[in-house]
Amino acid sequence: DFPVKSRSRKRSKVKELLLAMESDGKWLVVDSNEEGIYSGLWQFPWVWIHPASKDKIGLERLCRQFGVSNADLAPVWETRHAVTYRDINTLCFVLRMPSDFSLTLQEPPIHRWLELKTLESSPLPAYQKNFLRFLRGESP
Repeated sequence: DFPVKSRSRKRSKVKELLLAMESDGKWLVVDSNEEGIYSGLWQFPWVWIHPASKDKIGLERLCRQFGVSNADLAPVWETRHAVTYRDINTLCFVLRMPSDFSLTLQEPPIHRWLELKTLESSPLPAYQKNFLRFLRGESP
């Protein structure tokens, strides 16, 4: 018996907003949890929204989860990638917090504050490794 090719699924388009939060030289990453498409990886906080949705609404939801304000945030980096049956357009935002910042989580994900050097050797999705290069001032 030979494997039978299944019908191709239509790829859905998704917009992802990624929030890189920095405080005192360390960056916040969250555990992707074992159920997500990035299982076993750490990643910057993110939210998926419908491609036609306004970025501000998704960004407000993401910031509210971490108890921070998104006043006047603009994307600093954009990339496109595909995962399973999704074409993902990712907009990356950077939020620098004061060194005495205390994280307030609404629904606590497992999280860590890591220096860029440590993040480089941490298990992150490939496109987020490219974002790290951008943060270091290198071209991805």
